[in-house]
Amino acid sequence: MKIKWKYCPFSIHDTDYLQFWLEDCSKQGLFLSGSGFVGPFARFYTASPKAMRYRVISALPKTSDDNQMVQMIHDSGWKSICSVGTADIYATTNSTAPEPHSDPDIERIDLKRMAVRKIIGLLLLFLIGPGSHILQLNSSIMTGSVSSYYLFDISCFILLLLAYIILIALTVYGWYIQNKHLTEYAEPNYEETKKYGRNKNSFRFMVCTIIVILIVQSIIRAL
Repeated sequence: MKIKWKYCPFSIHDTDYLQFWLEDCSKQGLFLSGSGFVGPFARFYTASPKAMRYRVISALPKTSDDNQMVQMIHDSGWKSICSVGTADIYATTNSTAPEPHSDPDIERIDLKRMAVRKIIGLLLLFLIGPGSHILQLNSSIMTGSVSSYYLFDISCFILLLLAYIILIALTVYGWYIQNKHLTEYAEPNYEETKKYGRNKNSFRFMVCTIIVILIVQSIIRAL
């Protein structure tokens, strides 16, 4: 049994897409290990390809005894694989095993959680990116103390603002894809998963772009 790491474009809040991605990996002989995820990378062990069903549960209805709920899932034929953040990932080879939960409203809770996390993240990125530059440039203009880096700072501000606008557009488009999927109550297919995966990768790329611009600007100004 070999261990293999693989980049995953989805988070635990992309419930159906992450499940589809894990199930597709099992058809390639890659099965999620008990170590789960490290950042965006999933740890798999290799074995003969077979059909697996995965379920990512991060918003189970609460009972008077949470252990009772977990036991009910195990009794239904699902095996606990690992925990990732606030989510638990279960798997089964039984194609007829009942769903751990089938309420679309539960999936909407995951979508709302992801929305809150992204909004907070976007606000923080704005404060350390375009927001801080607006304050800095405004202060320079108001005081008349324009530094030799003024044009360079303007260029960085424009790049940061463009990257931030793209981030917002990607976020809105991602929410549209997720909401459309939940409204239609349909399982994601390969093309839909691929499309949403590209959206997530583009979002991560733009976040990294903003961070790189800020780091490069800080280094140049420190020289």
